[in-house]
Amino acid sequence: MDSLDIQRKRLEEVLNYLKSIGYKQYDICFNTGIHETNLPHYKSGKIKKIPEDFLIGLQNNYDINPDYIRNKSDEMLDSKGEKYKYFEKLVDEWGVVKEEDNNYLYLRLDENFYNFLIELDEYRKAEEDGIIVVEEKINELKEIHSSKINLADYVLIPRNNFVEIIQADMGEINTFMN
Repeated sequence: MDSLDIQRKRLEEVLNYLKSIGYKQYDICFNTGIHETNLPHYKSGKIKKIPEDFLIGLQNNYDINPDYIRNKSDEMLDSKGEKYKYFEKLVDEWGVVKEEDNNYLYLRLDENFYNFLIELDEYRKAEEDGIIVVEEKINELKEIHSSKINLADYVLIPRNNFVEIIQADMGEINTFMN
């Protein structure tokens, strides 16, 4: 099977996937900026090269990995793009803070959401120990942490840097106390 045949086959798979999750061909064409009559030509090979703008439109609107259609990847979905969209919904502001040779992630997000995640983590640990079932507790957590938005600043420190920081601080405390 030649490269163009593979691309057409993969495009067909993508369109079937989008159809299976509720998107209509007209909407896909409209959202990606192509004329509806061109799509069958891409699938049949009458138009040999699938336009780059169309592939980027699929990525931007439906999180489809353009390299999947190009036969450069086995992953149909652009999971990085999808994750970034969710990240943007959860985090109000973010950036990288550099100190010496280390990078830390600065986040500004809803303190209620942060507390929800911390408690959810505790519930998951309890579930692993067989104490509770997390699904039953999630609704309780949603109610507890659904008050008005209260933005707060957080810095995520990679685990290995965190250990180094704690060890350095403990050394300073021990020196101070002696």
